[in-house]
Amino acid sequence: MELPILKCTEEWNRIANAAVLLCEGSGLETAVIVKKTGLYTLKVRYFHNDWDQWVKLLVRSGDKEHGYMPPLPYGRSETSFEIALYEGKNTIKMTHTFGHELFIKGLELSDAPAKLSPAVTPKMCSYFLNKPQRLHFVYKSFHDPLVAVLCEDTPIPFTNHKAEFGRGNVYYSGYDLLENHLYLDLGQVNVTSGRHTVTLRFESGKTQSLSLLVFKEYQAYPLKIVSFDVGHGNSSLIKLPNNKTLLVDTGEADRAQKTVIPYLKRQGIQPDYVLLTHFHSDHFGLLDEILKESGIEKPNAADAADWVRLPKEERYRKLKNYRYLDSSMVCAYDELHKIWDLGGVALTALCSRFSEDGTPVMPKFTDGVAFNEHNYENATSVSFLLRFHDFGYYHGADNYAYTQDENLAHFKKLGREKELSCQYFYANHHFHCDTSVEFLRAVNPEFVYVPTNCSAFSRSTFMEDYGNGLKNATFEGKRHQSTLLCAEIGTAVAEVTESGEFRLSTFDDPAKII
Repeated sequence: MELPILKCTEEWNRIANAAVLLCEGSGLETAVIVKKTGLYTLKVRYFHNDWDQWVKLLVRSGDKEHGYMPPLPYGRSETSFEIALYEGKNTIKMTHTFGHELFIKGLELSDAPAKLSPAVTPKMCSYFLNKPQRLHFVYKSFHDPLVAVLCEDTPIPFTNHKAEFGRGNVYYSGYDLLENHLYLDLGQVNVTSGRHTVTLRFESGKTQSLSLLVFKEYQAYPLKIVSFDVGHGNSSLIKLPNNKTLLVDTGEADRAQKTVIPYLKRQGIQPDYVLLTHFHSDHFGLLDEILKESGIEKPNAADAADWVRLPKEERYRKLKNYRYLDSSMVCAYDELHKIWDLGGVALTALCSRFSEDGTPVMPKFTDGVAFNEHNYENATSVSFLLRFHDFGYYHGADNYAYTQDENLAHFKKLGREKELSCQYFYANHHFHCDTSVEFLRAVNPEFVYVPTNCSAFSRSTFMEDYGNGLKNATFEGKRHQSTLLCAEIGTAVAEVTESGEFRLSTFDDPAKII
């Protein structure tokens, strides 16, 4: 029996109107028959009163099985997302993960496949002829094969394969269906230095272009920002114009061991400054080892994890006594927006953990965020704005949206809102919990780096607030080009000249990072 595509079965509607999904394994199931394979838009009407709702949606068609963890944003009652359906019968099952109350009020499926335009990330990348590297891009398409890649009119050899960032988790495989990894081999092409346009051509006739900057040889720029791929964690290295280095967080221990520490050793870097934005394990893994390698005095604590158990006042006193964390960066709260000169760049602190007398800051929690030790660390993590001539870099740490809104209001009050404009935006809190679209409008970024694993696809902040907010916002100059998700693209290296020339390189192999 064919079921209508436009809505769920009457039986499911009767159940769904009063359904409460409480635990793993409970859920709702129905089937639809579609006449054409493609992406269809599924609209969900719902109610819940918790920040996160991890809903699992499983789709079966014959021997094919794939799934999604679609976000259901808090404070809303309706959301839409795209799912892949195949010609013929498709069984759709929805279950709930966390055990919070979730009311599914109704589901509605579009009656025609959604149109997907191919998109490629990043849209600008650099290549060095004396240091040939594998160029890695990600593009999204569904049942529309890539047939050619052209540099101007010259074909470029390429290989591609479907993404596997779900790592066996069937509930991320739906996103794998859309995601394709593209590798270009310029070693077989006589390409000259300069700026080139590379065009991806698909079977449907659709195209997507990117800008490729080719350099005869690698020469370091005065400012260099390395955004390490440390999975769901944070770690960045900033090489300053005076050749000193600032290491911001170290990521989780296992990822730091594979990426951060080998890079520091390979480059012979002993950081001059190490800024720990806050005391969460995905930000300070192997901190002791890095301090030892850098010749920086270690804390008295047996290991970095002991810092989490220290009273906040004691943390402050210890931080003031050790060179490894520049005490000036643990800015007093009433000195918010104080600017420090670090070797030719202006660094403006945008959030702090401590008051001037060393007592902990008590942030104003809003939007249903409950106060607890975990949220305290996030809300008071040290975020900052870095400016080098006309180039700007925003580092979000794990701040929430209200911190960004407070900063925006402060800059507006001082008539300095334009100072927030940045080319590079390092996403706050892995784009989890919330981010301020109004703040994002003020920053107007060219590139956004999101330090997170594939769990980003189940988060309403990344998929809804940021995705739709960025899509619908009117940005001055329409500067945004690419969202760089570390689970997709790896480590990103941004470099800037004194004249403001900006280049970006990406590396999915940690051993190849320049």
